[in-house]
Amino acid sequence: MRGTGKLTGKRGMKVAQQLNSKFQIHSIGYRWLRPSMLGFLALSAFILLKIALGDRSMLLDQDNYVAYFRDADPLWIVHLWSSSQSVVLFIVKTITDELGWRLWVLGLDSLGLSPDVAVRVTVVVLNVLMALALSRTRRPLLGLLLWALIPTGLATVGLFQIRQGFALSIAMYFAMCRQQPVRGALLASIVHTTFAYPALFLILAHFLMRRSKALAIVGVVGAALAMSLASAWLFARFGGRRLEEYTQQEEFTVNFLISLALYLIVPVLVIVLRRKHIEHVVREMVVHEIAIMHIGLIMFLIISFFVYPFGTQRIVYYGPLLLAFMLPEIRIKNSLILWIVAFILAILTYDIHKNYLLDTYKYFL
Repeated sequence: MRGTGKLTGKRGMKVAQQLNSKFQIHSIGYRWLRPSMLGFLALSAFILLKIALGDRSMLLDQDNYVAYFRDADPLWIVHLWSSSQSVVLFIVKTITDELGWRLWVLGLDSLGLSPDVAVRVTVVVLNVLMALALSRTRRPLLGLLLWALIPTGLATVGLFQIRQGFALSIAMYFAMCRQQPVRGALLASIVHTTFAYPALFLILAHFLMRRSKALAIVGVVGAALAMSLASAWLFARFGGRRLEEYTQQEEFTVNFLISLALYLIVPVLVIVLRRKHIEHVVREMVVHEIAIMHIGLIMFLIISFFVYPFGTQRIVYYGPLLLAFMLPEIRIKNSLILWIVAFILAILTYDIHKNYLLDTYKYFL
Protein backbone atom coordinates (compact mmCIF):
# COMPACT_ATOMS: atom_id res chain seq x y z
CA MET A 1 0.00 0.00 0.00
CA ARG A 2 2.82 2.36 0.83
CA GLY A 3 4.46 1.64 -2.51
CA THR A 4 1.18 2.26 -4.26
CA GLY A 5 0.80 5.55 -2.39
CA LYS A 6 4.26 6.68 -3.42
CA LEU A 7 3.59 5.71 -7.01
CA THR A 8 0.30 7.57 -7.00
CA GLY A 9 2.00 10.60 -5.48
CA LYS A 10 4.67 10.62 -8.18
CA ARG A 11 2.04 10.29 -10.89
CA GLY A 12 0.08 13.12 -9.32
CA MET A 13 3.13 15.36 -9.27
CA LYS A 14 3.88 14.51 -12.88
CA VAL A 15 0.31 15.34 -13.93
CA ALA A 16 0.46 18.58 -11.95
CA GLN A 17 3.71 19.57 -13.67
CA GLN A 18 2.20 18.83 -17.07
CA LEU A 19 -0.88 20.90 -16.27
CA ASN A 20 1.27 23.71 -14.94
CA SER A 21 3.33 23.63 -18.13
CA LYS A 22 0.18 23.81 -20.22
CA PHE A 23 -1.19 26.71 -18.23
CA GLN A 24 2.12 28.56 -18.59
CA ILE A 25 2.05 28.11 -22.34
CA HIS A 26 -1.50 29.42 -22.54
CA SER A 27 -0.70 32.37 -20.28
CA ILE A 28 2.20 33.35 -22.51
CA GLY A 29 -0.04 33.10 -25.55
CA TYR A 30 -2.80 35.17 -23.97
CA ARG A 31 -0.21 37.72 -22.85
CA TRP A 32 0.16 38.90 -26.43
CA LEU A 33 -3.58 39.60 -26.64
CA ARG A 34 -3.58 42.12 -23.82
CA PRO A 35 -4.09 45.78 -24.86
CA SER A 36 -0.60 46.76 -23.68
CA MET A 37 0.99 44.03 -25.78
CA LEU A 38 -1.08 44.99 -28.80
CA GLY A 39 0.21 48.51 -28.28
CA PHE A 40 3.74 47.10 -28.07
CA LEU A 41 3.27 45.29 -31.38
CA ALA A 42 1.80 48.37 -33.06
CA LEU A 43 4.63 50.63 -31.88
CA SER A 44 7.23 48.04 -32.89
CA ALA A 45 5.71 47.80 -36.36
CA PHE A 46 5.71 51.59 -36.75
CA ILE A 47 9.37 51.86 -35.69
CA LEU A 48 10.51 49.06 -37.98
CA LEU A 49 8.60 50.39 -40.98
CA LYS A 50 9.93 53.89 -40.41
CA ILE A 51 13.57 52.85 -40.20
CA ALA A 52 13.19 50.37 -43.05
CA LEU A 53 11.62 52.82 -45.49
CA GLY A 54 12.65 56.28 -44.24
CA ASP A 55 15.16 58.60 -45.89
CA ARG A 56 18.59 58.12 -44.29
CA SER A 57 20.53 60.46 -46.56
CA MET A 58 20.66 63.32 -44.04
CA LEU A 59 21.51 61.25 -40.97
CA LEU A 60 24.79 61.72 -39.14
CA ASP A 61 27.32 58.94 -39.78
CA GLN A 62 25.31 57.58 -42.72
CA ASP A 63 28.19 58.18 -45.14
CA ASN A 64 30.65 56.60 -42.72
CA TYR A 65 28.60 53.43 -42.42
CA VAL A 66 28.05 53.23 -46.16
CA ALA A 67 31.83 53.45 -46.49
CA TYR A 68 32.22 50.59 -43.99
CA PHE A 69 30.29 48.29 -46.29
CA ARG A 70 31.65 49.69 -49.55
CA ASP A 71 35.32 49.53 -48.55
CA ALA A 72 35.28 46.33 -46.48
CA ASP A 73 38.51 44.37 -46.90
CA PRO A 74 37.89 40.60 -47.20
CA LEU A 75 41.55 39.98 -46.34
CA TRP A 76 41.43 42.14 -43.22
CA ILE A 77 42.14 39.22 -40.89
CA VAL A 78 45.18 38.20 -42.99
CA HIS A 79 46.62 41.71 -42.85
CA LEU A 80 45.97 41.85 -39.11
CA TRP A 81 47.83 38.58 -38.58
CA SER A 82 50.81 39.69 -40.64
CA SER A 83 51.09 42.94 -38.68
CA SER A 84 50.87 41.22 -35.28
CA GLN A 85 54.05 40.32 -33.46
CA SER A 86 52.52 37.51 -31.41
CA VAL A 87 49.40 35.39 -31.07
CA VAL A 88 48.38 37.28 -27.94
CA LEU A 89 48.69 40.63 -29.71
CA PHE A 90 46.70 39.24 -32.63
CA ILE A 91 43.86 38.18 -30.32
CA VAL A 92 43.86 41.59 -28.63
CA LYS A 93 43.74 43.33 -32.01
CA THR A 94 40.80 41.24 -33.19
CA ILE A 95 38.88 42.55 -30.19
CA THR A 96 39.99 46.18 -30.36
CA ASP A 97 39.41 46.20 -34.14
CA GLU A 98 35.89 44.86 -33.52
CA LEU A 99 35.99 41.44 -35.13
CA GLY A 100 32.25 40.89 -34.73
CA TRP A 101 31.36 44.07 -36.59
CA ARG A 102 33.80 43.34 -39.41
CA LEU A 103 32.45 39.81 -39.83
CA TRP A 104 28.91 41.21 -39.98
CA VAL A 105 29.95 43.70 -42.66
CA LEU A 106 31.72 41.04 -44.71
CA GLY A 107 28.76 38.69 -44.28
CA LEU A 108 26.26 41.19 -45.69
CA ASP A 109 28.67 42.10 -48.48
CA SER A 110 28.92 38.43 -49.42
CA LEU A 111 25.15 38.41 -49.95
CA GLY A 112 25.56 41.00 -52.69
CA LEU A 113 23.71 43.77 -50.85
CA SER A 114 24.50 47.34 -51.81
CA PRO A 115 26.12 49.43 -49.04
CA ASP A 116 22.96 51.50 -48.54
CA VAL A 117 20.77 48.41 -48.22
CA ALA A 118 23.29 46.73 -45.91
CA VAL A 119 23.19 49.70 -43.55
CA ARG A 120 19.39 49.66 -43.56
CA VAL A 121 19.30 45.90 -42.91
CA THR A 122 21.66 46.35 -39.96
CA VAL A 123 19.50 49.05 -38.41
CA VAL A 124 16.37 46.93 -38.82
CA VAL A 125 18.05 43.87 -37.29
CA LEU A 126 19.31 45.78 -34.26
CA ASN A 127 15.84 47.20 -33.61
CA VAL A 128 14.22 43.78 -34.03
CA LEU A 129 16.65 42.35 -31.46
CA MET A 130 15.92 45.25 -29.12
CA ALA A 131 12.16 44.80 -29.46
CA LEU A 132 12.47 41.07 -28.76
CA ALA A 133 14.56 41.77 -25.67
CA LEU A 134 12.13 44.41 -24.39
CA SER A 135 9.21 42.04 -24.96
CA ARG A 136 10.61 39.89 -22.13
CA THR A 137 10.46 42.65 -19.52
CA ARG A 138 7.63 42.90 -16.99
CA ARG A 139 6.11 45.87 -18.84
CA PRO A 140 7.15 45.61 -22.50
CA LEU A 141 5.23 48.65 -23.73
CA LEU A 142 6.87 50.90 -21.13
CA GLY A 143 10.28 49.52 -22.09
CA LEU A 144 9.70 50.11 -25.79
CA LEU A 145 8.43 53.64 -25.14
CA LEU A 146 11.57 54.38 -23.14
CA TRP A 147 13.76 52.96 -25.91
CA ALA A 148 11.93 55.16 -28.42
CA LEU A 149 12.00 58.33 -26.31
CA ILE A 150 15.27 58.31 -24.36
CA PRO A 151 17.42 60.63 -26.51
CA THR A 152 20.39 58.26 -26.72
CA GLY A 153 18.10 55.34 -27.60
CA LEU A 154 16.24 54.79 -30.85
CA ALA A 155 16.92 58.31 -32.15
CA THR A 156 20.68 57.84 -31.69
CA VAL A 157 22.15 54.35 -31.27
CA GLY A 158 19.06 52.82 -32.84
CA LEU A 159 19.30 54.97 -35.94
CA PHE A 160 22.73 56.29 -36.87
CA GLN A 161 25.32 55.29 -34.24
CA ILE A 162 24.73 51.77 -35.40
CA ARG A 163 27.63 49.81 -33.91
CA GLN A 164 26.80 50.98 -30.40
CA GLY A 165 23.14 50.08 -30.82
CA PHE A 166 23.95 46.76 -32.48
CA ALA A 167 26.22 45.78 -29.59
CA LEU A 168 23.63 46.72 -26.97
CA SER A 169 20.81 44.92 -28.79
CA ILE A 170 22.88 41.72 -29.07
CA ALA A 171 23.76 41.82 -25.38
CA MET A 172 20.18 42.42 -24.28
CA TYR A 173 18.73 39.84 -26.67
CA PHE A 174 20.98 37.09 -25.33
CA ALA A 175 20.33 38.18 -21.74
CA MET A 176 16.55 38.59 -21.85
CA CYS A 177 15.50 36.11 -24.54
CA ARG A 178 18.06 33.34 -24.13
CA GLN A 179 19.13 33.89 -20.51
CA GLN A 180 22.77 33.91 -21.62
CA PRO A 181 24.01 37.31 -20.41
CA VAL A 182 27.71 36.47 -20.41
CA ARG A 183 27.69 35.15 -23.97
CA GLY A 184 25.73 38.17 -25.13
CA ALA A 185 28.11 40.58 -23.41
CA LEU A 186 31.16 38.92 -24.97
CA LEU A 187 29.62 39.02 -28.45
CA ALA A 188 28.63 42.66 -27.96
CA SER A 189 32.21 43.50 -26.96
CA ILE A 190 33.58 42.40 -30.32
CA VAL A 191 30.90 44.35 -32.16
CA HIS A 192 31.71 47.59 -30.34
CA THR A 193 34.73 47.67 -28.06
CA THR A 194 33.22 50.04 -25.51
CA PHE A 195 30.79 47.33 -24.42
CA ALA A 196 33.80 45.64 -22.83
CA TYR A 197 33.22 47.92 -19.83
CA PRO A 198 29.63 46.86 -19.06
CA ALA A 199 30.58 43.31 -20.11
CA LEU A 200 33.15 43.13 -17.32
CA PHE A 201 30.60 44.37 -14.79
CA LEU A 202 28.07 41.82 -16.02
CA ILE A 203 30.51 38.92 -15.88
CA LEU A 204 31.57 39.89 -12.36
CA ALA A 205 27.93 40.11 -11.29
CA HIS A 206 27.19 36.74 -12.88
CA PHE A 207 29.86 34.88 -10.94
CA LEU A 208 29.81 36.82 -7.66
CA MET A 209 26.04 36.48 -7.32
CA ARG A 210 26.59 32.79 -6.69
CA ARG A 211 27.87 33.88 -3.29
CA SER A 212 25.59 36.83 -2.62
CA LYS A 213 24.12 39.90 -4.27
CA ALA A 214 25.88 42.13 -1.73
CA LEU A 215 29.25 40.67 -2.71
CA ALA A 216 28.40 41.13 -6.39
CA ILE A 217 27.53 44.80 -5.86
CA VAL A 218 30.70 45.46 -3.86
CA GLY A 219 32.82 43.67 -6.46
CA VAL A 220 31.28 45.55 -9.37
CA VAL A 221 31.62 48.94 -7.67
CA GLY A 222 35.25 48.11 -6.87
CA ALA A 223 35.83 47.21 -10.50
CA ALA A 224 34.20 50.49 -11.55
CA LEU A 225 36.62 52.41 -9.35
CA ALA A 226 39.63 50.51 -10.68
CA MET A 227 38.58 50.92 -14.31
CA SER A 228 37.93 54.63 -13.82
CA LEU A 229 41.44 55.10 -12.50
CA ALA A 230 42.88 53.00 -15.33
CA SER A 231 40.86 54.61 -18.14
CA ALA A 232 43.56 57.04 -19.22
CA TRP A 233 46.08 54.23 -19.65
CA LEU A 234 43.55 51.95 -21.38
CA PHE A 235 42.55 54.55 -23.95
CA ALA A 236 46.16 55.55 -24.55
CA ARG A 237 47.09 51.88 -25.06
CA PHE A 238 44.05 50.56 -26.94
CA GLY A 239 42.07 53.63 -28.03
CA GLY A 240 43.81 53.82 -31.38
CA ARG A 241 41.97 55.93 -33.92
CA ARG A 242 39.36 56.95 -31.35
CA LEU A 243 41.83 59.31 -29.69
CA GLU A 244 42.21 61.11 -33.01
CA GLU A 245 38.55 61.04 -34.06
CA TYR A 246 36.95 62.33 -30.88
CA THR A 247 37.57 65.44 -28.88
CA GLN A 248 38.27 65.10 -25.20
CA GLN A 249 36.25 68.21 -24.45
CA GLU A 250 32.79 66.85 -25.25
CA GLU A 251 29.95 68.14 -23.13
CA PHE A 252 29.20 66.24 -19.93
CA THR A 253 27.44 68.66 -17.60
CA VAL A 254 26.99 68.61 -13.85
CA ASN A 255 23.23 68.37 -14.42
CA PHE A 256 23.73 65.15 -16.32
CA LEU A 257 25.98 63.90 -13.54
CA ILE A 258 23.17 64.53 -11.05
CA SER A 259 20.75 62.70 -13.35
CA LEU A 260 23.06 59.69 -13.42
CA ALA A 261 23.21 59.66 -9.63
CA LEU A 262 19.40 59.68 -9.48
CA TYR A 263 19.18 56.94 -12.11
CA LEU A 264 21.18 54.80 -9.69
CA ILE A 265 17.96 54.46 -7.67
CA VAL A 266 16.36 52.36 -10.41
CA PRO A 267 18.61 49.27 -10.44
CA VAL A 268 18.77 49.40 -6.65
CA LEU A 269 14.97 49.21 -6.49
CA VAL A 270 14.95 46.30 -8.93
CA ILE A 271 17.22 44.36 -6.58
CA VAL A 272 15.66 45.41 -3.28
CA LEU A 273 12.05 44.85 -4.37
CA ARG A 274 12.66 41.31 -5.54
CA ARG A 275 9.91 38.74 -5.19
CA LYS A 276 10.33 36.19 -2.41
CA HIS A 277 11.08 32.56 -3.23
CA ILE A 278 11.86 33.34 -6.85
CA GLU A 279 15.65 33.74 -6.82
CA HIS A 280 16.00 30.30 -8.37
CA VAL A 281 14.21 31.41 -11.54
CA VAL A 282 16.80 32.05 -14.24
CA ARG A 283 15.08 35.10 -15.68
CA GLU A 284 14.97 36.88 -12.34
CA MET A 285 18.63 36.16 -11.78
CA VAL A 286 19.49 37.58 -15.18
CA VAL A 287 17.51 40.74 -14.44
CA HIS A 288 19.39 41.16 -11.17
CA GLU A 289 22.71 40.65 -12.96
CA ILE A 290 21.78 43.40 -15.40
CA ALA A 291 20.75 45.62 -12.48
CA ILE A 292 24.11 45.10 -10.77
CA MET A 293 25.89 45.76 -14.07
CA HIS A 294 23.87 48.98 -14.33
CA ILE A 295 25.00 50.00 -10.84
CA GLY A 296 28.64 49.38 -11.76
CA LEU A 297 28.27 51.25 -15.03
CA ILE A 298 26.72 54.32 -13.43
CA MET A 299 29.37 54.33 -10.71
CA PHE A 300 32.04 54.13 -13.39
CA LEU A 301 30.51 57.10 -15.21
CA ILE A 302 30.25 59.17 -12.04
CA ILE A 303 33.82 58.45 -10.92
CA SER A 304 35.20 58.97 -14.41
CA PHE A 305 33.59 62.40 -14.55
CA PHE A 306 36.15 63.50 -11.97
CA VAL A 307 39.05 61.25 -13.02
CA TYR A 308 39.03 60.93 -16.82
CA PRO A 309 35.95 62.44 -18.53
CA PHE A 310 37.03 61.29 -21.99
CA GLY A 311 36.60 57.68 -20.93
CA THR A 312 33.09 58.53 -19.79
CA GLN A 313 32.07 59.97 -23.15
CA ARG A 314 32.60 56.70 -24.95
CA ILE A 315 30.01 54.72 -22.98
CA VAL A 316 27.85 57.39 -21.37
CA TYR A 317 24.78 56.45 -23.41
CA TYR A 318 24.51 53.07 -21.66
CA GLY A 319 23.57 54.76 -18.38
CA PRO A 320 20.20 56.19 -19.48
CA LEU A 321 19.54 53.44 -22.03
CA LEU A 322 19.49 50.60 -19.53
CA LEU A 323 16.55 52.34 -17.86
CA ALA A 324 14.45 50.93 -20.72
CA PHE A 325 15.08 47.50 -19.19
CA MET A 326 15.27 48.42 -15.52
CA LEU A 327 12.26 50.71 -15.02
CA PRO A 328 9.76 48.13 -16.34
CA GLU A 329 11.17 45.59 -13.85
CA ILE A 330 10.42 47.64 -10.72
CA ARG A 331 7.63 46.16 -8.61
CA ILE A 332 5.25 48.91 -7.47
CA LYS A 333 4.62 47.70 -3.92
CA ASN A 334 3.36 50.95 -2.41
CA SER A 335 2.75 54.62 -3.11
CA LEU A 336 6.31 55.59 -2.17
CA ILE A 337 7.75 53.39 -4.90
CA LEU A 338 5.20 54.79 -7.33
CA TRP A 339 6.27 58.36 -6.52
CA ILE A 340 9.94 57.45 -6.92
CA VAL A 341 9.26 55.93 -10.34
CA ALA A 342 7.21 58.99 -11.29
CA PHE A 343 10.12 61.22 -10.23
CA ILE A 344 12.58 59.31 -12.43
CA LEU A 345 10.14 59.47 -15.33
CA ALA A 346 9.81 63.23 -14.77
CA ILE A 347 13.59 63.61 -15.09
CA LEU A 348 13.51 61.62 -18.31
CA THR A 349 10.57 63.68 -19.58
CA TYR A 350 12.53 66.89 -19.08
CA ASP A 351 15.45 65.45 -21.05
CA ILE A 352 13.10 64.21 -23.77
CA HIS A 353 11.44 67.62 -24.09
CA LYS A 354 14.80 69.37 -24.27
CA ASN A 355 15.94 67.05 -27.05
CA TYR A 356 12.63 67.42 -28.86
CA LEU A 357 13.33 71.14 -29.12
CA LEU A 358 16.74 70.25 -30.57
CA ASP A 359 15.08 68.14 -33.31
CA THR A 360 16.56 64.89 -31.98
CA TYR A 361 13.41 63.01 -33.04
CA LYS A 362 13.04 64.76 -36.40
CA TYR A 363 13.49 61.53 -38.38
CA PHE A 364 10.34 60.00 -36.85
CA LEU A 365 8.10 63.09 -36.92
